[in-house]
Amino acid sequence: MMDSLDNPTNVKIAVNHQVLANNSQYGFATGYTVIDNGNQTVQFSNADTGASLVDTTELFELDNYYTVIGYNTAGGPREITLSDIPNTGIASGHAMVRVVNVATQNVDVYITAPGANLNTSTPTVTNDNIGDAAQAYTDETIGTYEVRVTQAGTKNVLASNTFAFQDRLAQTIVFGVNNGTYTLSLLAARPI
Repeated sequence: MMDSLDNPTNVKIAVNHQVLANNSQYGFATGYTVIDNGNQTVQFSNADTGASLVDTTELFELDNYYTVIGYNTAGGPREITLSDIPNTGIASGHAMVRVVNVATQNVDVYITAPGANLNTSTPTVTNDNIGDAAQAYTDETIGTYEVRVTQAGTKNVLASNTFAFQDRLAQTIVFGVNNGTYTLSLLAARPI
């Protein structure tokens, strides 16, 4: 579970009232945690006041992996639960990568060699919606890549970072916004 809430500063993350993180700050992620299967209550709350930010029920199925992210929108705090890919084989020398958008606008995502000319590059993902639970993984050859996020339909870069994609791992990169500054964060990778 990831705290991508930039307000309040300190957040408590819990599943069925079992605290997974207390006083987490923007960008904190718990790593994978064992959770009972079935309908579970997911909670993000203000760690200082106890006020609820997000309190929702999600279905977690046995033998599956999920990524849960709390984030802010103009309409208030939200959470997104993403089903991670199942344990299926992937060719040696490849990684599965997805970029999850929990920022303030739809974006295009470019995954390129570091320093590649963006003007001659084609987006890997176009018009990536905010909080889209169907954000898919792309199959990438292992190596070091530059991930750039632009305003949808433009080459105006909002955030950029370099990441190493590792052999036979599922990797999630989160595009968010922290007090007006766009960020790219790499979550814990999972073997596939």
